[in-house]
Amino acid sequence: MTDKRAEHLDEAMLRRRLAVRCALFLAAAGLLGLGIGWVANIGERLATGVCASALLIAVTAVPGRVTLHRDRARAGRHGLSLSRYAYLGEQIRRGRPPTDAALRPAVLEVAERQSLAVEQASSKPVQALRVSAIVLVTWPTVDRILRQEYGLGALYLCMILSTVWAEVSVRRRRRRLGTVRRKLDEHV
Repeated sequence: MTDKRAEHLDEAMLRRRLAVRCALFLAAAGLLGLGIGWVANIGERLATGVCASALLIAVTAVPGRVTLHRDRARAGRHGLSLSRYAYLGEQIRRGRPPTDAALRPAVLEVAERQSLAVEQASSKPVQALRVSAIVLVTWPTVDRILRQEYGLGALYLCMILSTVWAEVSVRRRRRRLGTVRRKLDEHV
């Protein structure tokens, strides 16, 4: 089923999807920065929001550009375009790897890189860092809410929830990568 869907997605559509995702990611980073600056209220709200937005967009855009450059080189080694390679990674992340024999080397490489990322994200030091972050941010969260500074309390609470969500998503990714490995072993 995955291969049939991939055949119907032409290169132009995949390029548009990748461009839209990058643009939405940067827009979300800008809005998040604006919201954080607005809530933090350091000095003038609008100026702080604009500065935080610009900073978050820059911090997001530079690594994003480097990642796209590296993925373009990796895709070229397999004779794929960047957009096709990104789509392949998306399918693997969802636990539905293409079974096309021509894509197998690229699928194996992407699955291996994703496995390494999951292993790094679930290592003991990273888990200890997550627990420490939750513990360290819990008191200021409660303090801000009790002082009726709900904006900062909500910001801290979002930090705690995103840290917990990171652990949940690592577990889900590990499960899906196991599914990918089983499907690849079936089609050897």
